[in-house]
Amino acid sequence: IPEGAWNDPLDSSSKPQFSATGGGVSAYIAKPSWQVGTGVPGNAGRYTPDVSFTASPREGYFTCFAAQGGGCTISGGQFSFIPTGGTSASTPSMAGVAALLNQKTGAAQANLNPRLYALAANTGNGVFHDASVASVTGVNSGITSCSLSVPSLCNNSTPGTVGLGGGLQGYAIGTGYDLATGLGSLDVANFLAQWGAASTAMNLDQYGLTGSWSIAGASSQGLSISVLPDYFGVGSGQLFTGWFTYDVTAAGGQRWYTLQGPVSASSSSATIPIYATEGGSFDSSRTTTTSPVGSATLQLSDCDHGTLDFSFSGGTPQAGSLALTRVFPNVNCAPQGTTSTTATDYLLSGIWSADGDSGQGLTFEVSPSQNAFFGGWYTYTAGTLHGGASDQRWFTLQGPWTTHAHQLQVTLYATSGGVFDADASTQNNAVGSGTLTLSSCSKATFAYAFNAGENAGHDGTLHLTRLDTPPAGCTY
Repeated sequence: IPEGAWNDPLDSSSKPQFSATGGGVSAYIAKPSWQVGTGVPGNAGRYTPDVSFTASPREGYFTCFAAQGGGCTISGGQFSFIPTGGTSASTPSMAGVAALLNQKTGAAQANLNPRLYALAANTGNGVFHDASVASVTGVNSGITSCSLSVPSLCNNSTPGTVGLGGGLQGYAIGTGYDLATGLGSLDVANFLAQWGAASTAMNLDQYGLTGSWSIAGASSQGLSISVLPDYFGVGSGQLFTGWFTYDVTAAGGQRWYTLQGPVSASSSSATIPIYATEGGSFDSSRTTTTSPVGSATLQLSDCDHGTLDFSFSGGTPQAGSLALTRVFPNVNCAPQGTTSTTATDYLLSGIWSADGDSGQGLTFEVSPSQNAFFGGWYTYTAGTLHGGASDQRWFTLQGPWTTHAHQLQVTLYATSGGVFDADASTQNNAVGSGTLTLSSCSKATFAYAFNAGENAGHDGTLHLTRLDTPPAGCTY
């Protein structure tokens, strides 16, 4: 049985019928904080479904239903049954799984959903079978391509009145969560085995979390996290994060925020303020103003995955939840704390301010295993100032890394077209080049030259000072 969407658009006489899975987003119920992960569309509301079970009457469940002629007593060595499907089949199946779980644990489990989404974040545990285009077209299903205009195992679209075409478009299956099959179907044996697996508490007071984190379902957006361990004392560190994003409309342009606050070695979550900085001018000492605009709770499940639940105090955006994934491989993060202080170029990763440039600077990460350098430059427009958030600009710096290099050539990119916390058609264009020269673990210069974009013709040099204390083992 192919693991796709349940969709039976034709009856036994090949006439159109509505017989398929539902799915969509609620206009009334807000998206819960735990509903995050690959494929979750955004923050518009409560998304359904969560999980999938066999539901097509073509592969029906044997049901004794006396009211429809299905005798439930054995007579002459046989009995009658009817095949059933839909919610009437899948819902009691999930109830059966919950009963097995209660039996295994010896207690009721309350709301299962947060744990379901947490288990789905680790694709290696085998808990879910993910319905994807490859899983449908790669088996003997009769489907070679997927189109929303034709109802099939690839979607939950409806047929028209006289044939497959012309109905209402639904949702397509895809990698991770989708609005046709949810997280996928359960491997119940693995689900029961993994349910009680210890969720190791993450120590947030460690430098090993420093790096670049992408946001699932939000084109060309992410966080640049830096942790100053034990900044306030043993077990209490300082978190500084640059949030690179966009306005809530494509025409609004780039936006960036900073998140700053304490983190604890004894907790895997931290609630910290969100700040907006405005008033600056590109590579200038023009006075800026930094104000709190909301708060966020960072929750990490391991060294590579987490969520950021945010709430702004007014205007738009307002509130939502971001699924975070580390971009480069982990170097020395561990659940209980940084694994070592072995000298490595990764220790250069962090926050670097531009001396004399109010409210401006770089965040960057060195990935030794991939010989890669990635940075974010948070700044402002060099054109006419409007005195608000629309003046904000950011660029990315990308280039190859040579072990223990003191000088690095990078390409400058400008990204446009994004929409806050949403998939959108973004454009990433090379607009210049730069030379980063490191004189120590805390001092550097960045010489830049723009040859395209709104800053074309601008060149200069930033004198950089590291804001966070270089970790032990950093030598340059």
